Amino acid sequence: MILTYILAILSIANFLISFLYGFPIRIVLIPTVIALFIAYAKLDEKNKTIYDNHLDYLIRTFLIVFCMAFLIFIYFCITILLSLQSLYVDNYWENFLLSLPIFITPVFTISCVLWCIIRILNGMIKLYKQKDINPMTWFI
Repeated sequence: MILTYILAILSIANFLISFLYGFPIRIVLIPTVIALFIAYAKLDEKNKTIYDNHLDYLIRTFLIVFCMAFLIFIYFCITILLSLQSLYVDNYWENFLLSLPIFITPVFTISCVLWCIIRILNGMIKLYKQKDINPMTWFI
């Protein structure tokens, strides 16, 4: 069980490295997919154990982060289109407003990564203390 949490943290670390240094995204996907497969494989063994909610928590965290990443990607594509539009605008303020989403995209990405790190570390701490966790929460 702890291996799944470790792989989840490695995937977040790989995501940060790929975001900061431009490494390919497939480096990020390998630990994430391995952690997801382990979590799904252990679903049958989890009944009436302490791990019952922890696996649901990890799977739900993955699905939420996947949806957030998809929305950030869509937002980034719209940002690129708006920034291309700003090349043809002569007014300074219109140009500024069209290019403003470029500065917001990294904020969304970093906040998503921080949320995921906090959520995974919270799950690891509760697993270490042998406490149950509520998988339906959005925050801690």
